[in-house]
Amino acid sequence: SSDLGNVPDSKLFLVSIYVLCLKIQNEMFTMFPYYKTDPTGVKKKNYNQKLKKMSIYPLVDCSKEGYNMYIDDVYNKIFSFLTEGATPDATFNRQRRRHPVQQKWNRNSRYYWMNLMNMIFSERNTVEFRLHTPTTNSQKMINWLFICNAIVRYAERYADQIITSGEDDPISLKEVFNIYAELFPKDKNSRVLSDYLYSYFLSRQA
Repeated sequence: SSDLGNVPDSKLFLVSIYVLCLKIQNEMFTMFPYYKTDPTGVKKKNYNQKLKKMSIYPLVDCSKEGYNMYIDDVYNKIFSFLTEGATPDATFNRQRRRHPVQQKWNRNSRYYWMNLMNMIFSERNTVEFRLHTPTTNSQKMINWLFICNAIVRYAERYADQIITSGEDDPISLKEVFNIYAELFPKDKNSRVLSDYLYSYFLSRQA
């Protein structure tokens, strides 16, 4: 897995990256063997499950009050998902970094392909991407880091667009990888990187 740091710690970002990863997860899984989708007969446990939708719907009321209510509501759903039912209170909350289950390996909600546990319940403040297969291939590792970083930067830059997009407004990995060309438009290598990552993705499709 890859832990990516230096990420925003706002509720908006947490909501944005969760919704983004919901939208791109089917494409992401096409890069890897089928046992990542269904480990039956290969693994005893699914350590890379697809994220749950959890009745997360797009933002409709864009007034300040509606916006804040939406972010709080979806954040609370993510919090409850990560704690397997708890809601933020005086004991378990982001400020105290306390999770109802002390041993992290017993927290079942960490076994999803994208894991936000450390964003809420750790000082590390990292997003974990768990989907990649074990490898010693340095090129695959570097590509995976660029892919994960693209997801984080896209979620950061386009948070408002992501949370207002509905199920009929898909986001493709090609759009996500294009973030490098958008962030660094004067650097011709950024366009090369965006195009390369999409070509790499296509070559990895199982």
